[in-house]
Amino acid sequence: MVTAKILIVEDEILVGRDMAEHLANMGYNTLGPMNSYATAKASLEQTDIDLALIDIKLQGAKDGIELAQFIRTALDLPIIFLTSMENPEVVERAKAVHPSAFLLKPFNARSVGIAIEMALINHALYKNTRTAIPDAPAEDVFPIRKYLFLRKDHFFQRVAFDDIHWIKADGNYTEFHASGERFVQTIQLSKVEDRLPKDRFRRVHRSYIVNIESVVGFMGNTLYIKKQEIPVGEAYRQGVFSLFNSI
Repeated sequence: MVTAKILIVEDEILVGRDMAEHLANMGYNTLGPMNSYATAKASLEQTDIDLALIDIKLQGAKDGIELAQFIRTALDLPIIFLTSMENPEVVERAKAVHPSAFLLKPFNARSVGIAIEMALINHALYKNTRTAIPDAPAEDVFPIRKYLFLRKDHFFQRVAFDDIHWIKADGNYTEFHASGERFVQTIQLSKVEDRLPKDRFRRVHRSYIVNIESVVGFMGNTLYIKKQEIPVGEAYRQGVFSLFNSI
């Protein structure tokens, strides 16, 4: 399990390195810094990212807006522009890419951290929520592709669906039990259920959701995930046990 990976594309390499250091201190992984469209595009063909911080002015023939257009079209990921340019024409071109934020230099690490957090939240809600959820920005769990972002300390940690074994309700909080880690998030279990792939996760009790692939056995009304016993509620029993082929 790793934290969100952020691409840094910055015309001034020293500024980019400083940015990478700040993000590492926040708990994020970084790719770069890079200072051109060509090097960034080539790197994106080799590795996955979750968000891109892009300076509008770059080395070479193509600028950061063109790079952002490529990322939006090919990868559909959130973009944050970093720039000292306030030219109205440039701003209009940048707005057409629909960035999550537009930060003017000089900026501080705190403002970048807030912009990253909101970009991840809003992008996940846009992609995964069918209807508006009034209190969603205050929640701590957001799905993107094949993993969730779960809040840990002051950043979001990327957790693959495969690594989540079971999820337990505790009032208005929800515990995620993943490979070697436990996350306590401010979100109700019913909302978590709506954001999980239905072919993988199943509600088995009013207080439990399990990853079906993690179940190693069952006996009576109890499922076993490693050494953990998960109760199966009477209302869920028929649907749950029909998933398992037994002789």
